[in-house]
Amino acid sequence: MLAAANVLLLRKAIELPEACVLIKQIRLDQLVTILLESVLDGINTDTENIESQQQINDLVSTLPKLSKGLDLNPKFTAGPTGFEYTVNVAIFDAWRIDLYHGWLADPQNEEAFQFLDGLTYNQLMDKFVEESDVVERMSVMENSLEQSIHDGIVEPVDPLSSKHDMEVVTEGASVEESEPNDAVSKLSDLRQKAYIYQTLQKFILESSSQLTYYGLTQLHETLANDSLGVFFRNDHFNTITKRDGKLYLLVTDEGYSNSSEIVWERLDNIDGDCDYVDSAFSTQGVIAQRELQHERELQAQIAVATQRSLNDAVEANNEDSSFQQQINAQLEVNKNSEDASLAMAMALQKKYEEDENERVARMIQSQEYTSARTTQSRAVQSRRNASSSSTTPSCVIS
Repeated sequence: MLAAANVLLLRKAIELPEACVLIKQIRLDQLVTILLESVLDGINTDTENIESQQQINDLVSTLPKLSKGLDLNPKFTAGPTGFEYTVNVAIFDAWRIDLYHGWLADPQNEEAFQFLDGLTYNQLMDKFVEESDVVERMSVMENSLEQSIHDGIVEPVDPLSSKHDMEVVTEGASVEESEPNDAVSKLSDLRQKAYIYQTLQKFILESSSQLTYYGLTQLHETLANDSLGVFFRNDHFNTITKRDGKLYLLVTDEGYSNSSEIVWERLDNIDGDCDYVDSAFSTQGVIAQRELQHERELQAQIAVATQRSLNDAVEANNEDSSFQQQINAQLEVNKNSEDASLAMAMALQKKYEEDENERVARMIQSQEYTSARTTQSRAVQSRRNASSSSTTPSCVIS
């Protein structure tokens, strides 16, 4: 609904109430009424015209659903405007708004294009559901036929053959022995289905963004300069336009509501990494605003850093004071500890000196005792020698 309303606003086909413009808000029921009136103005409201009456009924029933999105069914090989025609598509026709998508298969990929030809997204999903086990069934049948080859019921054929991978030995075969023919045929069909399934699955995986480069080129070729339309992708609707040969999408994300310089987004690749432009389709306004925003953010960061530095300085001062107190307390403890250590050292020194004096005294005493004993022993020996000399006879017989 938003994309369609923006197209009509840019065309000046509708106007918003002044009160809504002032407060930059509009109620859903108000927007539905405006959109319905814009359609009714372009429809023949003759009650005898059954087709016109049906259009009105479709609009009344469909418009409220637009707030929650619509289910559109794109076709992969029918160009950027290829959708399954439903009442949801008819409402855009009533507004004379063209619908576009870029989820297209490239004809140069002949096999994928052939398998996707004529399919819509919903049909492809149904196909995936129906054939979800085709690869498994093919594997089971291949194993079964390999056993038949081993038993001699069938034999392999030329591997270059494109029609069959195996050949049944039919010469002289009975009715029962002809049954492997059906198995070979079924296996061939399963292999073809499995190949198609895997090719389609590869396309879906490689185009998960729901936009292909071929689709992008087709959008460029289909949209005229300064035209407006609605672009459908990933269940989202965007207002699309073409300006000077470039495609743009109107930016309506709430995250950019405060970035008035960002108005359009260039659509020039499929991965979503695009440039933003202002209302004049120029990047200058965006760049200038971003530079201003960057400067503001830098100033804010500087202010925060400055305040943090001041807070750190205050905390450091408080920590220094507390730390000094801890140092003083430790010094006092150390001082007391040093006094105790000194007293103990002095006591040990005194004890050592006393022990040393006692040892020296004992050594001197021992030396004196030894000297006295030596002197006494010498005196005794002298007396003995003297006594022996006095008892010798004085006469000699001649």
